[in-house]
Amino acid sequence: MNYENLSNTATPGALKKCPGCGAECDSKQNYCTACGTSLNVDHKKSDAFQNRDQNQQYTTQNPNEARLVVTENDLAYFICDNQVYYRNKFQKMRVTNSKISWNWAAFLFGNCWLVYRKMYGICAIVYSTNFVLSRLLPYPINLVFSLALWVCYGLFGNYVYMRHAENEIIYGKTMDDNSKKYYYIKKGGTSGRSIVVYLLLEFLVGFLFAFMKNMVKALI
Repeated sequence: MNYENLSNTATPGALKKCPGCGAECDSKQNYCTACGTSLNVDHKKSDAFQNRDQNQQYTTQNPNEARLVVTENDLAYFICDNQVYYRNKFQKMRVTNSKISWNWAAFLFGNCWLVYRKMYGICAIVYSTNFVLSRLLPYPINLVFSLALWVCYGLFGNYVYMRHAENEIIYGKTMDDNSKKYYYIKKGGTSGRSIVVYLLLEFLVGFLFAFMKNMVKALI
């Protein structure tokens, strides 16, 4: 009889620890409900894993990072408004290993949602790309492109926000406590004033583009 194989066989209802976060899971589960790590793959536990806090539920997906941990408390502090909704969405995406998670606010408000959540760089890239392509592509291809972009907001908005929050939290952890707190307040949370500024800038860009277009036509 092979006792080694017998000892590794989990009995029904037995508990086993997740190799990713240390949470106790039912032996019949294939994935950890806390962090989404596969329970059917053997992992070597390092000393750092043995000493981790139980609240440290998942790490960033970039293997090049120094395994700095993003906790639920970090996310709650960074997200602020509607943090329960986003934390649940983030956890579900990690458990299912999916980048798709529908967000009605992102779908309906697009760039306004991005700036409200302080993702200014992403908003600038998306707006610039859409502004150029919508004017270069012929009708109705430009209309189809714009509609597809709005659908992408809804499908991938939560994933983009999760990666944004994780990266900012990781960066903040390299600072001292006072600087980190200020950085999280500056980069996290929401900003209603940013929506007003964005709408004003969008109007100004559209006005200047139309003005220059009419000037060119007049000169020609």
